Amino acid sequence: MAAGRPAVRLVLAISLDGRLAPPEGGAAQLGGVGDRRVLEESLAWADATLIGAGTLRAHRCTCLIREPDLLRSRLDQGRSAQPASVVVSRSGDFPLRWPF
Repeated sequence: MAAGRPAVRLVLAISLDGRLAPPEGGAAQLGGVGDRRVLEESLAWADATLIGAGTLRAHRCTCLIREPDLLRSRLDQGRSAQPASVVVSRSGDFPLRWPF
């Protein structure tokens, strides 16, 4: 990445059946502790994350950084604890009180 140039990083999870969450709903549990760490490291690097409105409606929150060392690193860099969330929606039909 060239200094001062914008960059985009894509983190994608996929399962063999094409689902990330159980059919009855709830949070996705794909992968293990190491996978979660890779995801959180990517979140810690990011200025913003992109989420679809349907995913936000289903889970009522975005994926957040939980690891104390990653949170501390962001704060030490003068950044917010969590990256901003960008929600893609045609209707804007979701409560702004949800944590995103």
